[in-house]
Amino acid sequence: MTDRWGEVAGQYLTSQWHSNEEALQKLIGIVQPEGGLILDVGTGAGHTAFAFAPFVDGVVAYDSSQGMLNVAMQEAERRGIKNFETKLGDAHDLPFADGTFNGIVTRCAAHHFKNPRTFLSEAFRSLKPGGWFLLVDTVGIEEPDDDEILDTIERLRDPTHVRNLTIETWLQLAAEAGFEREKIETHAKPLNLKEWLDRQNTPPAERARVEQLIAQATGSLKEYLNPFGTGDDRVFHLREAAILFRKP
Repeated sequence: MTDRWGEVAGQYLTSQWHSNEEALQKLIGIVQPEGGLILDVGTGAGHTAFAFAPFVDGVVAYDSSQGMLNVAMQEAERRGIKNFETKLGDAHDLPFADGTFNGIVTRCAAHHFKNPRTFLSEAFRSLKPGGWFLLVDTVGIEEPDDDEILDTIERLRDPTHVRNLTIETWLQLAAEAGFEREKIETHAKPLNLKEWLDRQNTPPAERARVEQLIAQATGSLKEYLNPFGTGDDRVFHLREAAILFRKP
């Protein structure tokens, strides 16, 4: 099977948004980690794992793409990060014993998970009692028709996209899994449209359709995307939530 993510791993390593140090340090501020072993699910090129590494005893960077993990390990070695290891696997089947981790984080990955309930159950099982779980991801729109267009845009750009769940849906699913909510922070994430499409090597026809749908957006979708600029300087927004949960 072709490692589609491995083919674009280098672009995610250099992505201005994924590597944004200010955004990463905000996550550290939300969690305020103090040692222990943590798991970064859907680590990609490893940026979130790198950010947490100085504050914990060890971090496991977990991803379904060996190509992504190779890039992450190479970058960890370049940075001299010693308390870092990688593990290949699926988010829906975490190959760790019950109560292994003090904390679990997933950033910009959960919209690719086909069964969020299963993932949340696995995350809950893998945490120690009192452990924290930080979910960071783009979220959907409450208006169903506009939400469907938003996900159409995402899937045109990246066929592995599954769904941007709404904040309320995440809160409900996490509560069903046994988690207690501690904090929620949201912000509108500005993205350069060209860079966003280039990062996934989006084909010309799909690229044109994405540009058309964003340009024609109305109502709550236009408010959510808030596009501005022209040409290579075209910018739009995706709303992102950072939700901190705790295992009782």
